[in-house]
Amino acid sequence: MKKNVTRIDANPSLHLINGEPVVIYARISTTSKEQITSIQHQISRLTQKIYDNPATKLADIYIDFVSGKTGSYRPEWERMHTDACFGKFKKVFTKSVSRFGRDTVEGLQMIQSLRANNVEVIFDNEELHSFSPDFDLLYTVAVAQAQFENEDRSDNIRKGIMMQSDNPESKLYNRKCYGYEHDANGELVIVESEAEVIRMIFTMYIEGASVITISNKLSELGISSPTGKEKWSNRTIDTILQNEKYTGEVLLFKTVTGDYPNTKASRLTANMKLCTDHHAPIISKEVFNEAQLRRHKKVLKRINSKRDRSLE
Repeated sequence: MKKNVTRIDANPSLHLINGEPVVIYARISTTSKEQITSIQHQISRLTQKIYDNPATKLADIYIDFVSGKTGSYRPEWERMHTDACFGKFKKVFTKSVSRFGRDTVEGLQMIQSLRANNVEVIFDNEELHSFSPDFDLLYTVAVAQAQFENEDRSDNIRKGIMMQSDNPESKLYNRKCYGYEHDANGELVIVESEAEVIRMIFTMYIEGASVITISNKLSELGISSPTGKEKWSNRTIDTILQNEKYTGEVLLFKTVTGDYPNTKASRLTANMKLCTDHHAPIISKEVFNEAQLRRHKKVLKRINSKRDRSLE
């Protein structure tokens, strides 16, 4: 699925400056306040450098709001390449190697294609220029260093989170979900109107209703989803049915994120930490376990059905 992209046009006044046309490429992985501020600083710095050079004029700015995972679609990256093929600019300014390509291969492929169209890429942080004779080697080293620093930073963050998880008073255990809100002290307390919906979902499921049936029933009753939508998604209901937080327990590290840059989450049991009697329960553990048993039976039934069909 294509990501939403916000395009920031270059300052119109800069087009009045005589000089060769140059562009800026920037990327951030999320639209958090911190990253939006970061990209504003990136563009401001690069724009000023271009403005200060009377031999250049800013022709366009390309911004992608996508993660660094290999394979994720970057529409502005593609638009920049197309514009380069039509000779719309002569240089690309970017903050760093990590903001340009997600890996060495992808970055070098784009750089080589831009070179073929007589377009140079300038990396501000590393002070690298793609027309330099030894650029390919220096770029490869810079990308490797950036990946190492990202991995090291991620490892430090993971260690910090693990240390926080040893403290049952940590905010890690107080993340709210549908059915709960924070009191004045940041503790989880029940939202009774939402808790009634949670109980109904579990009761209907245990009594044999499918997730689709439950979704239709909630819509029929005019009960909005946790995000305020009229229709409840099957995934939302299934997530509720798997959330042990409704029993008053908190289970951390149910999933693990892969190492950079392949950050796809997968379910794991290693390093999980359980905090019991953490907050007031909405349903009993017996009800929760009965729902899990039914879910597991349905999964096993689907697996056996697929196996039987493959043997036919």
